[in-house]
Amino acid sequence: EKKRQQEEAKKAAAEKKRKAEAEKKRQAELERKRKLAEQKRLEEEAQKARDAELLAAMEAEVEGQRIAAAINRKVTDNWTFFPGAIEKGYKSKIRVRLSSNGAVLLVTTLESSGNESFDRSVETAVRRADPLPMPVSAALRNSPDFREHIFTFDPADKR
Repeated sequence: EKKRQQEEAKKAAAEKKRKAEAEKKRQAELERKRKLAEQKRLEEEAQKARDAELLAAMEAEVEGQRIAAAINRKVTDNWTFFPGAIEKGYKSKIRVRLSSNGAVLLVTTLESSGNESFDRSVETAVRRADPLPMPVSAALRNSPDFREHIFTFDPADKR
């Protein structure tokens, strides 16, 4: 009887040990799956963040191009030059520095046409266009790259 009890106790202990090992394996598998799911979630979040950053950069570029074209259009629409400027080949290049609200802060001649009246007409065009359109995006509006524009005034381009 004692032997049988010992055998049963041995079997019960072995069964208990087997169940504990099976439970340990099950828990380890659950933990492995949880870690994989967490890693996948983090990778997806990182990809979403990269996608959002890329989209924002693309939108800022499009907005920048749109506003740069509006600035150029507003300045050139305010520019009048005297007859004969085309034939004489006058051309002037200027740098315009803007405030964050589009106000013209500084106009600097980079390349003079050689004719004072022509160069003055270029600066007058910029001053008449003041204030210039600015982007809605604060990051773009405050960007040093965006707040400085270079214009080349060539009457042959305005025909």
